[in-house]
Amino acid sequence: MRLGEANCLRGLGHIDMSRGNLIEARTKYTDAGQLFRSAGDRLGEGHVLAGLGGLEIIFGNYAAAKRNYGDAYKLFEAEQSKVSMAVLSRRMGDLECELAHFKEARRLYDLVAKDFSPAEVSSDTASLALSLGRLEFITGKAAEAACHFRIAHDFFKKESYDNGEADALRGLADVALDSAQTDLAREQYEPALALFQKLGDRLSEHELMAKLAELEFSLKNWQLVESYLAKALQVFMDVGYRAAQAQVYRQQAELAAAKGNKDFAKDLFKQARQIYQALGLPLELARVDLSEGSLHDSQCATFLKGAQESFQKLGLASWA
Repeated sequence: MRLGEANCLRGLGHIDMSRGNLIEARTKYTDAGQLFRSAGDRLGEGHVLAGLGGLEIIFGNYAAAKRNYGDAYKLFEAEQSKVSMAVLSRRMGDLECELAHFKEARRLYDLVAKDFSPAEVSSDTASLALSLGRLEFITGKAAEAACHFRIAHDFFKKESYDNGEADALRGLADVALDSAQTDLAREQYEPALALFQKLGDRLSEHELMAKLAELEFSLKNWQLVESYLAKALQVFMDVGYRAAQAQVYRQQAELAAAKGNKDFAKDLFKQARQIYQALGLPLELARVDLSEGSLHDSQCATFLKGAQESFQKLGLASWA
């Protein structure tokens, strides 16, 4: 009975996290972890720690996330659960990718790939394909990214796994938007948004709204951009998702600059930069510098030079 309760609490914690109820999620995960620990279920305890690691990422507590992932990995290793170790290694790779530690992310993904057969696509290999797609996209390899996203999409759609399908569609749309294929991007963003709404995944839904704002910005549909960003920002502020909040500030700054309100744009860029500096996200800081360099004022060259140097340090020559 205690293990059943623990598993139920862990599942509810995951649902709360996806819906942005982060305090409730932390409580449920913590209670589940205590039950697993008292029952001597180290695998269950490890899965809870992994869930708490994902929660800390949303809060921007990356050091705490690494600790939770590390503790979870030790438990999985002690139980010789290779699948759990591989899945967690993928998630650890996702974290390193977010922190712009691309070599470490690829090393972790390579370790995961060794544990799964490349001859058959499973939920694990499809999830790995999603992670690899994001890494390739960030590092400027759009064709490779699209290939990974298609593998994931085809599997998740066939298996009627809505969350995975939505993530894959979002990845394919990102690639399309990056190559200025706005109609194709819209065709993929909109069904992904519908799937996230169906699942009640508020965080992913509003992350996607921020991407739709980026699409509408490229088409100069300012009213739609404002609407999408306002909705996304409200949710991110409510749940304390600081990295996503900073992204919206950057996008709002770009919108203000495009409409000629440079002073307001500078204030928003400053807010985004402060959050990214506090979180220690160098890639996002470089993006802010790149965007602020478009203001065409006396500081333009300084920001552009800073962005170029940052991209080069991160090994992103295609961005520099």
